[in-house]
Amino acid sequence: MRTHSVIASFVIALIAGTGAAAQDTPKPTDSALLPGDAVRVLIWREPDLSGEFVINELGVVTFPMLGKRDVTNVPLEGLREKLI
Repeated sequence: MRTHSVIASFVIALIAGTGAAAQDTPKPTDSALLPGDAVRVLIWREPDLSGEFVINELGVVTFPMLGKRDVTNVPLEGLREKLI
């Protein structure tokens, strides 16, 4: 299982997906986000905004309050910066 985390005002962890999309798609880097991966967001004192969010087959993940975001091939650091 592929797991990464970034610490800022919140934590983002990438958990490798086991779906067909994640297995069939070549991964350009170890930290790039791809369909089938899951992003775990932990926001201090905000349990309603925290959780694990799966990247769909189009490379889109839906976050509470932020809505849909295209994260295909976005590095973890890039996603952290986008969310902040």
